[in-house]
Order: sequence, then structure tokens, then C-alpha cells
Amino acid sequence: MSLQRSWKTLPLHLALAAGLVTAGVPVLPEFQTRPAVAQQIVSPSPEPNARDITPEATISGLFEGGSVDIRGVRIRVNGQDVTSRSVINPAFFTYRPEQPLPLGRNTVQVEYSIPRGPQRSNSWEFFVQQPQETLDIREILHNGDSGLPAGTTFQVAIYGTPGAQASALLIRDENTIQRLPAREASPGVYVATLPVQREDTLRNGIVVGRLRLGRTNRYAAADLPVFFNRRPRPDAPPSPGGGTSTQPLQPQFVNVRDGDRVSGRSFTLLGQTAPNAVVRVTISSEVPFFGGAVNLGTRTILDRDYPADGSGRFQVDVTPTVVIPGTRYRVRATARQGNATSSPTELNLVQN
Repeated sequence: MSLQRSWKTLPLHLALAAGLVTAGVPVLPEFQTRPAVAQQIVSPSPEPNARDITPEATISGLFEGGSVDIRGVRIRVNGQDVTSRSVINPAFFTYRPEQPLPLGRNTVQVEYSIPRGPQRSNSWEFFVQQPQETLDIREILHNGDSGLPAGTTFQVAIYGTPGAQASALLIRDENTIQRLPAREASPGVYVATLPVQREDTLRNGIVVGRLRLGRTNRYAAADLPVFFNRRPRPDAPPSPGGGTSTQPLQPQFVNVRDGDRVSGRSFTLLGQTAPNAVVRVTISSEVPFFGGAVNLGTRTILDRDYPADGSGRFQVDVTPTVVIPGTRYRVRATARQGNATSSPTELNLVQN
């Protein structure tokens, strides 16, 4: 018989003597009103009782009130010990499941101790749901709004629902529509390309993105028009040396913008620079807690050169060691070609 119910079966005078009834109101013993576990983990992710969690969620938390003895930390997810597959330090822990989490109820239990302190335990649960298969195009970006010269590559990035079939429609005039096949460069980011030829002149072209999932199609148009081999305005200064314009050396990212959010355990950056240039890309990460009031320091997760192809395109695949929602990524890219070095391009991204 549980303690919760036993007082109901006692005679009244015994219940009063035991302190279980006062003035006709039952009073539970003190040990029944205390939390079952110590509440010493803050900023848990996913949040307790959350019901819209994806199967790819990462589990993490911050140890409150000082450092813990990492040798005594034990992490269990759905009853399985995942300590050896977790990243643990005295301030926080994180676990990235190797397989998608099961649908429905999931449990987390963390045991730990403060040096020279008692063993503590904290547990919570959350609920995983299968993402709905909605088809959507959020945004379309391209690099042709300022006029692309011959020898460069026109690039279109379509942001939308992952796992769809994609293409870009380049509407040259009311009678000419060119279809550009697109590939999914990273989850939900589709990229289409087209080399710009010398005879390819385009004024105020329109880009329409198309996604198809099952029998459903979605279309959306880019905000900016497209120009190929556009001549400078009469009042514009001539280019140095009187030659034709070329692809600028300073690298530009065509599938992300400053402040964008990235999803999943990896993401891809697609860029454009001068043909055959070498781009140095450095990416650092910063993990904020308490709304950014506290962070665990900045660390470099990528620092290497990426050679551009003959059209100036380059690709950066980023796979962080630890994926924690809210992590800020600072990207810096500088291109060099011969004795010339470009100005840096910088942007900030946030992990979903």
C-alpha cells in the first residue's frame, strides 16, 4: 500500500497523532511534497514535456551551481546508457543520437555529483512527432541582379521543404522559359546553375522556383530581376584598363544570408568568387545560454582553403562536432588570386 493512500485507512485519532490530518484537512508528510529529483539542470533541450520535437533532436543541458565531477556523470535516454557517446564537461552536456529518436514519449535521466557533494539525479520527458509533410517555398535568392558577364555562372538558391524535387524556371520573355534542374545541396536548400555565354543578353528576367512532393507542386518568384551581359549606364565610370567586367574576387555566399538559421547535423555553404581563385574560410562557434547572457566560449570548427572552379564556384560542407540549438556560427571568407587578396566577407548563422 502506498504512502499516498495509507493515511485514509487510519482511524482519525491516529491520523491526527501522525500529523496527517489538521482541522479536517489532510496533510501529506514532508517527504511527499519534495520534488522526486534535484532540479539542478537548467536550459534542458528539448524542454520538459515539449510535444513538437523532431526525431533528429539533440539532447543537452547546463549544470547549475558550479562544476560537476564529470567522472560521475551518467546519462540515460529511454533507459539506455549513452554516457560514452555524449560530450560532457563540468558546465554542460550534450548527446546527439546516432539514430532518430522514436516517436512518442522519450525520457532523459542524468546522474551527477558536485565535488565532495552527494549524488544527484534529474530527469524529464518530451514527445517526438513525425514532421508534417507540408510543401513550402520560403525564399528564392540569386546572384544575377547586378548583371553577370560572360564566363560567370548564374546561381539560384531555393529555400523550402526538404526532400522535394526542385527546378528553377528562368523567364526570359513572354515566349521563352528556360528550365534549370536543381539539386538539394543541404536539407531544404536547392541550387540551380547556368553558365552565362557571351551572346546571352538578358534584361529583367524573372526567376520562378518550383518544388514537387508527391502530387503537390509549389511555385514562388524571386524578388529581384535577372540581368546577363548588361552594359554599364552611360554615367557609370569605365572599368580600369577599358576591359570588360569580370567576376569580383571578394567571395559571396549565394545560398545563405547574414542572420539565417541552419538546421540538421550539417550544412553547406555555396559561394561565388573569381574563376580559379582560392578562398580561405574560417568558421567559429559560440554556444549561448540564458538568452545569450552566458556563453561557453568561442572555438574554431573549420579553417581551410577551398579552390574555386573555372566558373568561380566553391562549396563548403560544415559538420560541427556538437550540434546545440542556438549555437552561433561566425563565417569569414577571403579570396586570393595571384598577388591580389579580396576584402573579407563575414556573416553570422544560428543553429535551429
